[in-house]
Amino acid sequence: MRLDLDGLTVFFPYDRIYQEQYDYMKHLKCALDSGSCCNKKKTGGDTNTNGSGGDADIAKQLSDSNATATDKGESGGNSASVEAGEGNGGGHCVLEMPTGTGKTACLLSLITSYQYAADAASGSGSAGNISQRRSSCRRKLVYATKTVPEMDHVSSELVSVLNYRIHELKKEEEIKQESQLEQHETPVPMKVESSSFVPIKVESSSSVPIKVESSSFVPIKVESSASIVNAETTDEPLRKKQKQTTNSSSPSVMDYRNGDGSVFLALRLSACDEKDIEAARRHVNAAALLKNEGNVNAIPMTTTTTDPLPCGVHDLDSLRSFWKNSYSSGSSSSATSFQQLLVTCLSNASIFIVTYPYLLHPKRSKLISNEFAASDNDNQNHNIVVFDEAHNIDAICMDALSITLTDRDLEQATRNLGRLGSELIRLLSAQQQQQQQQQQQQPQPQSMIHPSNAAATAAAAAAKMAIQANANNNGYVAAEEMKCQQQLHHPLDIEYQRLIRSPIDEAIFGPSNVLDVEVVREPVPGNIRRAKHFVGFLKKVVEHLKSCLRSISGPNINRGQVRTQTPLAFLHRMTNATSIGTKPLRFSHARLTSLLRTIQATAVAAAAAAATNNNGVSGGGSLNSSFHGVPISTDSTSALNTTITTAMEQEYQALLVVSEFASLLATFCAAGNKSRFAIIMEPEPINNNPNESSGSVIQLVCLDASLAIAPLFQRFNSVVITSSTLSPIDLYPKLLQFKPCVSVSLEISQFRPCIRPLMISRGSDQLAVSTKQDDRVDIGVIRNFGAILVELCSCVPDGIVAYFTSYSYMEALISEWDGMGILRELTKHKLVIIETKNVVETTIALDNFRVACDSGRGAVFLAVVRGMVSEGVPFDRHYGRAKIMFGLPYQYTLSHIVRARLEYLQTNLQIREQDFLTFDAIRQVAKCFGRILRSKSDYGLLIFADSRFSRMDKRSQLPKWMVQSLSEAHLNLSTDVAVQYAKSFLRIMGQPIAQEALQSVLLKLEDVRQMEGSIPNASTTATSVPLMAISSQPLSKTEPVGV
Repeated sequence: MRLDLDGLTVFFPYDRIYQEQYDYMKHLKCALDSGSCCNKKKTGGDTNTNGSGGDADIAKQLSDSNATATDKGESGGNSASVEAGEGNGGGHCVLEMPTGTGKTACLLSLITSYQYAADAASGSGSAGNISQRRSSCRRKLVYATKTVPEMDHVSSELVSVLNYRIHELKKEEEIKQESQLEQHETPVPMKVESSSFVPIKVESSSSVPIKVESSSFVPIKVESSASIVNAETTDEPLRKKQKQTTNSSSPSVMDYRNGDGSVFLALRLSACDEKDIEAARRHVNAAALLKNEGNVNAIPMTTTTTDPLPCGVHDLDSLRSFWKNSYSSGSSSSATSFQQLLVTCLSNASIFIVTYPYLLHPKRSKLISNEFAASDNDNQNHNIVVFDEAHNIDAICMDALSITLTDRDLEQATRNLGRLGSELIRLLSAQQQQQQQQQQQQPQPQSMIHPSNAAATAAAAAAKMAIQANANNNGYVAAEEMKCQQQLHHPLDIEYQRLIRSPIDEAIFGPSNVLDVEVVREPVPGNIRRAKHFVGFLKKVVEHLKSCLRSISGPNINRGQVRTQTPLAFLHRMTNATSIGTKPLRFSHARLTSLLRTIQATAVAAAAAAATNNNGVSGGGSLNSSFHGVPISTDSTSALNTTITTAMEQEYQALLVVSEFASLLATFCAAGNKSRFAIIMEPEPINNNPNESSGSVIQLVCLDASLAIAPLFQRFNSVVITSSTLSPIDLYPKLLQFKPCVSVSLEISQFRPCIRPLMISRGSDQLAVSTKQDDRVDIGVIRNFGAILVELCSCVPDGIVAYFTSYSYMEALISEWDGMGILRELTKHKLVIIETKNVVETTIALDNFRVACDSGRGAVFLAVVRGMVSEGVPFDRHYGRAKIMFGLPYQYTLSHIVRARLEYLQTNLQIREQDFLTFDAIRQVAKCFGRILRSKSDYGLLIFADSRFSRMDKRSQLPKWMVQSLSEAHLNLSTDVAVQYAKSFLRIMGQPIAQEALQSVLLKLEDVRQMEGSIPNASTTATSVPLMAISSQPLSKTEPVGV
């Protein structure tokens, strides 16, 4: 349907809408409007870079939207707070959406419609060629999620939204042309730009095929089939995805357009794409520097091209297929490389679907940050960031800035330094031989070189190729070096001269692992510019870290003790013991990266020279060589570069981690950040499995979650934090230290009680059940937990998922149940499948669990809170008719990392220890229970097996969509009474669905208009015909919803 939401036309790809979906989009639009108005106040007017007032037009309904958001009477008494324009509020918001209600579709529908309207407003008043307009002025969306299956689901929903928008705009244009024909006017044809690329079509939820000119389909591969959102979800028959009518053709390349007429492009970037993006940026930056004689300022912030670009939703595999069909196959006369195409697509993309590290990790966040730099310079950053499934975003932020070093890592780093020293000796020896050969050849003219000097000539050619390879990897060749035609420089000398003249620039050396921009703009300290001096510097750092571990694990009086220090104190002891300064430590990671790329350049040059000598033709044939004993065979120098880079990073991984530890330590040791980090040295982490010894560790622990996400709140006017399990949402602004303009928790609309929470406080023998430290090992508690599981398995059909507080506790219970005969009773009703710490084994177990449920045998899956299964794996429909939580999953409070973080919260944020522990435990429970519903026709049981759940301070922190189904009769139950409630609930849910009752929660356009109180007329839309009337026409093709 096509909604008019406070003056904004929203393209929603379903013919019915839930009440919570409508409320969710209204609150989201309120936040986006607040961000636009906040940016308008910063710029001091309504005008934008294009000379039009598009932002003012988009945000003109701000006051009405704010009034709507503060209305506590809507959506079942939701609590919303609006603080537009206060502090760093801007357009930031925290939204909790009930599970299984199409949150992804709502987000994409409203934000893409917001983008389209803003681009149309800004493009209508601008002059010139649209394709030459700077793409950074366009409003962009960065959609961050956690897992690959979730990214696939977002991509599929995005395609559905775009296809519906294209369908509606086509129909609008057809009606407009028919109206003109009736009035005897000449119809105005649609503007079409020719292109040979046809965008993507969705045929299933597990793959998004891309149709190219050769009619070959390249699907987006799904890494784990066990956690895919199943598209065969049985949903209500009255809610359909709207498709094109029979007289409308499939979307083509000219249909995927932004509001300003430019090509629409969305990129899906996973964790495995980081290396390709970084290599592509270095390649393009090197080409720009070579073209401009080493001028760093010549590197463009954004890249434009006149060549055709792909459109639709793409990942890197589909981009490669497009490049092969459009550029490398001879269909295009352009010499565009894949790296240039990738960087251009990054600059022109309107939507990025990424994982969390692309935004929160200090190094990986630089990979796509250039796409928003121009907007920052113009103070016109209207870009939108969405963190989906953000229930534990604070933990992710702290882990992004935390590093752990084990004694094994330090031993490996020592071996890496020995290998690095050998490489430098080899390079220096080659440099001396090269200089001697140049001195011998200097008196002779170039044309008089005797054939006996062929070896010297080949060495000179290899050195010249090394310089070029160094340029491609490090991205910098100064003008003086390019002018030296007679004298050949060695790569180490080139690197040294470069470090003297220029700072460590991220555009040249790639992403930096520090957040402070001033650090990467400073010159490299002189005592680490020479490669041999830097290797000695790293040896001192590694030896000092090893001595610190020996002090807590060696045969002395401090053995077995855990030390906790501030970074400032640790750094002070390091500088006194090693006589090294703080500033070189800040550059250690960037300097090591530069050195490794210089060595990589020589390896590439050697392989290329070997191929040249073997084939007799420069640059011809395949390159067959080896790198440190690893055989390499490739037909492309670029592929050889990537292969050697990967091999080097794997070999020097431990040394890279040590350098990153040193850089973060020196960067955040200032007086203002000394309380935000902690150095913890343990002889062996006490929360590890006793059977798995990891040795002594040094941990740089981040204690402040706001440190990683603060740059996003400063750079972007709209940051959306959303999930189905955010309650209590008032604690997230404190943890992340920002002021949201909208903070809402929505209730779920239901025509029948689709979920039934039951809180069991005691067993059938009236003995209280709990996982408190004193009660968890009680034999009566263990027996009652087993009886709960057996009784539920006997009456609940299909699949059951049981969660335990930890792996060790699950293993202890299973061992005791086996001795009591409880496992034998379980296998009479269902198969028993157990989660392990091994990813492959757990994936196979999930597949077997689904097979057992599909066959009718049924199974019970024993999982762990904070494990792999609890994060992002849906157990909807018959896979999860009941979910059981054995105990309240508090964090392990004897962990020194947890203790340090709790102390920081108490001291700096005034959050009590017990309050945060309860908050974290309840959100972990809600996360495990969150994916039990995927549609209105779905249902399931939620069993809370712990006496503490019935307390008001615990159950009040559950999400609203859970609390609204919880009554006083379902508290403090015994096992036998809970089983009777479960049987009654399943008996009711097994009856046929009443279609009339189902219609009460599925709103039509007429229902939406009645809620608004007025029907918008043609004057409120962009065309002369009522848009609502267009959307209300029946469609011939429908399919069940897959949300």
